[in-house]
Amino acid sequence: MKILFAVFLVVHGLIHLMGTAKAFGVVGILWLLAAALLVVTAIALFTWPQWWWAVGAGAIVVSQAAIVTSWSDARYGTI
Repeated sequence: MKILFAVFLVVHGLIHLMGTAKAFGVVGILWLLAAALLVVTAIALFTWPQWWWAVGAGAIVVSQAAIVTSWSDARYGTI
């Protein structure tokens, strides 16, 4: 189950790269940071099992901030 969750996190991070490709400037960096944090969360799930959730919480906050900047295109990401 842990591996499946890690795969989900990585795939979600890859989806954020589409936002990076579409956005420019600070917003593009926000999308890229969200993608990186999601991948780091998947890695931390195995390498830092007691604190992976802290990295994940940061990923959620940055991801939601990126979604808000592109609400019309990415609002379903909030679900």
